[in-house]
Amino acid sequence: MGARLAVPAFIFIWASGFVVAKLAATDAEALSFLLLRYMGVTLLMTVLALAAGVRWPRGRALWHVAWVGVLLQATYLGGVWVAIREGMPAGLAALIVNLQPVLTLCLTAWWGERVSARQALGVLIGFVGVVIVLWSKLAAVRFGEAEAAGIVGPLALCVLALVAATLAVLYQKKHVAEVDATSS
Repeated sequence: MGARLAVPAFIFIWASGFVVAKLAATDAEALSFLLLRYMGVTLLMTVLALAAGVRWPRGRALWHVAWVGVLLQATYLGGVWVAIREGMPAGLAALIVNLQPVLTLCLTAWWGERVSARQALGVLIGFVGVVIVLWSKLAAVRFGEAEAAGIVGPLALCVLALVAATLAVLYQKKHVAEVDATSS
């Protein structure tokens, strides 16, 4: 029963992240809020890992896990939350960083992975969907207007977050695949 609830719970928590970021941005400093969130999650996951008797990563695996954490937690989430705090609309931030499958597909061959035609078609369909959603917003914004509106900095943070999340996923698959996610 617990495993059946874990997947929907994860999806709900992950999908609501941009909404929480937008709500928290009005009352809290982004990185302070994330630090408190990380402390709570670390405590919870440590208790769960200890209760489950999970094997902890050691040596080189520990450094690989730490690097993925820096990319995903600090750079990806930190970049998105600060961008939203600085005025990036949460929906636009979500659309930008959710281009991650497209960037992953672009970097896959360089990283030494293979992509099937079906996977590439799925990413292409998703990309077309994002373009359709963003087209009216992107067509209305010119670089000078975006710069005047103060959106260039938050946009750069979102792009940095996108790159960090993509590299984290590729790196994790290659170097951290054998580590139990509960302990990492």
